[in-house]
Amino acid sequence: MTTRRSAILIATALAVPAASLSAQQLAADVAVYGGHVSGHVVIASSGYRPIYEPRPHPAAPRVVVLAPAPRVVVVQRVGWGRGHWRRHGYREVVVYYDAAQNRYFTGLKDCRGFKQVVVYERNGRYYLPA
Repeated sequence: MTTRRSAILIATALAVPAASLSAQQLAADVAVYGGHVSGHVVIASSGYRPIYEPRPHPAAPRVVVLAPAPRVVVVQRVGWGRGHWRRHGYREVVVYYDAAQNRYFTGLKDCRGFKQVVVYERNGRYYLPA
């Protein structure tokens, strides 16, 4: 199609009698940039309605980490000498001390705010050299 024919076709489309379009609004844009004629016809009801309607994003799923609670252990202070622990089958264990609660914990994932203490353990009992 030539440029002249395109312009005539668009002009004819815009000249449709208003009686047949009484319930609708007609908006048209014609742009001529040289060789080609382009047109854009929008037939819409009252008000502007965008083609793309953004939808709210669904909430991200919550991640719940199920970790065992730290175990509270009772540490007994004993005044034995330094070599006594190894000779009698005690093993060194690291526990975490909370000064605010005056408690010792084992099995902490996040030990920030706690003091690491080396104690000796045998048969499920914990001992701290005095």
